[in-house]
Amino acid sequence: KWYDKCIKESRECYVYEVNGNVKAFLMLKEENEPIETHIPIEAAKRLKIATLKVDMTGSKIGELFLKITFEYCINNGIFEMYLTHFKTDDDTLVYLIENFGFEKVGELKKNSEPIYLKKLIPETSDISALEIARKYYPCFKDDESIRKFVIPILPEFHDILFPEHKNRQMKITDYSDINIAGNTIKKAHLSSRFSSRLRTGDIVIFYRSHDQKAITSLGIVDQEPVMTSDINELKRIVGKRSVYSEQQLKEKADNSVFIIRFKHHFYLPNPLGLSELVQKSILNGPPQSITEINHEQYLTLKSG
Repeated sequence: KWYDKCIKESRECYVYEVNGNVKAFLMLKEENEPIETHIPIEAAKRLKIATLKVDMTGSKIGELFLKITFEYCINNGIFEMYLTHFKTDDDTLVYLIENFGFEKVGELKKNSEPIYLKKLIPETSDISALEIARKYYPCFKDDESIRKFVIPILPEFHDILFPEHKNRQMKITDYSDINIAGNTIKKAHLSSRFSSRLRTGDIVIFYRSHDQKAITSLGIVDQEPVMTSDINELKRIVGKRSVYSEQQLKEKADNSVFIIRFKHHFYLPNPLGLSELVQKSILNGPPQSITEINHEQYLTLKSG
C-alpha cells in the first residue's frame, strides 16, 4: 500500500540495480510538520529519509546515499533531517548515521519507533572543529585557529577519489563499475611525504596536478594522521577508502607511507587554477608535497 501510494504521488527515488534487481534504494520527503514523539518535536522545514536500504555489503552505497541527502538539503535550504528506524543487533545503519551526526531524540507515539535527527547548523560555536565536522557535517570550522594544507593529487587518483568533480572526463566504467572509494564521504589519502603539523580538525585542500592544475576539493582531517611501513596496519586503517590496489598498497608500505584520513566536504564551485593561485600569492608554484597556507591565503582562496 505504501509503495502504491508513493507511485501515485510520483515520488522520486534513487535506486541501484544489478541485473534488473534493486540492490539499493533511497527515498526522500520534504516536511514542515511536528514529529509526533511522546514529547512532540516542533514543526520545522525538514527532510525525512523515508527509506534507505542497501543490500550490497562493502559497496559504501549507504555513504553515497547520505552524500546525496546532504547535498539535497544544502541545495534546497533545509538544515534538519531525520529518519525512523527500529535498531537491531549489529545495526550497520545506526552505526553509519551516528558517524555523521544523527542522534536518537525520541520515539514515535504511535509505535515507539526511534527517531534519529540531524542538524546541519551548530547552535553554538563553542565546540571543537572535529565535533562540528562530525555532528554537523557538511558544516565545518575554518577560523584562524584551524590549519590549512594544500595536497597535490594525480588526475587518475583524483578521478577515483572525487568522481563527482564536474570538470573530470566521464568514463564508460562510471556506468558499470562500483567505485567504492568514490562512494565514500570518509576517505584516505596516502603520501610519501610526512607532515608533522597535520592533525585532526585541519582543513585539507586538494590540488589536481598535471592536467587541470587547479584546487578542486576540500575536506577535514577526522582521524590522527599515521606514518607506517606495516602493510597489515596500512590495510586495516585504509580499508576501501583509498584509490590504491592491494599491490600498490604493498609497494607504498615498503617505503613507508603517510596516511591522511579525512571527510570530504565539498567541491569548490569555481576551482582556482595555478596561474590564479600564484597571482593571488596562495602558492608559489605547483605544490610538490603537502603545503601549509596561512589564514589570509585561505580567505583569498575561499573568496574565489
